Amino acid sequence: MNQFDDTSFDAPIPGMGMTHELGARPWQTPPTYTTVEETSDYYIERMSNPKFKEQLLDVMEMKIPLTTLANTIQLGSVMEGLHTVDVGMLMIPILVETMALIGDTEYYKGIGEVKYEGKDSKNPFAFKYYDPNKIVAGKTLKDHFRFAIAYWHSFCGQGTDPFGLGTQNFLWDKSQDPFQAAKDKADAAFEFITKMGFDLVSFSGGKGIRGPQSAGLLLGKRKYIEAARMHTPPRGETIGRGMKVNKEEVLGMLVALELYLQKDHKVEWAMWEAQIKLINDSALEIKGVETEVHVPKYANHVPSLRIRWDQSLVKITPSDVRDQLKNGHPSIQTVGDNSTVGITTWMMLPGQERIVAKRVSEILFSAT
Repeated sequence: MNQFDDTSFDAPIPGMGMTHELGARPWQTPPTYTTVEETSDYYIERMSNPKFKEQLLDVMEMKIPLTTLANTIQLGSVMEGLHTVDVGMLMIPILVETMALIGDTEYYKGIGEVKYEGKDSKNPFAFKYYDPNKIVAGKTLKDHFRFAIAYWHSFCGQGTDPFGLGTQNFLWDKSQDPFQAAKDKADAAFEFITKMGFDLVSFSGGKGIRGPQSAGLLLGKRKYIEAARMHTPPRGETIGRGMKVNKEEVLGMLVALELYLQKDHKVEWAMWEAQIKLINDSALEIKGVETEVHVPKYANHVPSLRIRWDQSLVKITPSDVRDQLKNGHPSIQTVGDNSTVGITTWMMLPGQERIVAKRVSEILFSAT
């Protein structure tokens, strides 16, 4: 008999009798989600669930590293057959970043996810007529009405109008540390977004990110982002034609965002403080000048400088100082009122603060 004809090779694998047939386990079947994008949408929706979020916060209070939690969550999903091991590994940094945004403070206490309860509901935090799952003209109301929220206008604005200063006092504006205040604001915003069930969030591309003022970010579920893109050129005569962002602005927005994410913001803050100090100290050399370094409470949370002076000693108005700064070369844009000139440095390149300090001192000194 040929040694390779041994029928022992056809015998069961040791232990096979104690295992299930191939395909009997969830992870042995084709996964529910096959791409990182699909899997990200699944996790974002899962983490938006108030009950899941509450459970996750309880675990986070045990000081378990976020990477450990992320790995445990993705392995559980692999075991359930939701995605493959390799997609799970790619999801770990995304899960860590998502969990880092989940704060431990509830700003809208006692309010759960806002849901449809019907017109007879007495709950002030419920939809009376908007049923997201109701079919109208072949589509759900949720697909007809795409709720979105503007981050800055909803969470930074304080109700200021031409008649006076703002009167809105928010819990997330209490911290004196601008970095913590920014984190608290983001925490409150995403709690609101989660409870309202919004699918899209828009961010200005200008302001702190310093991208083109005409560009911005639209974040949310992939299918809705793709739907929004269908309203932009070159897809025919669409509603988005009049608001078209050109290729140069798109590229500028992308570069600005990449630079913003790479930046060490605490180092940048220290530089702003040093720049403001230089301008401040230079202005104080003029007799009769007073200054105030401050961080605005409601918006543009950056080191800023107010300069005022005794006009009997420095014979020039703040308006005239601002005009001379604006009309000089280079042009220096400032803010202020009838009694002050306001300066901030967060839009200056390193070294430009010396130009500003010199010009301010020259204008004030010439009026003495």
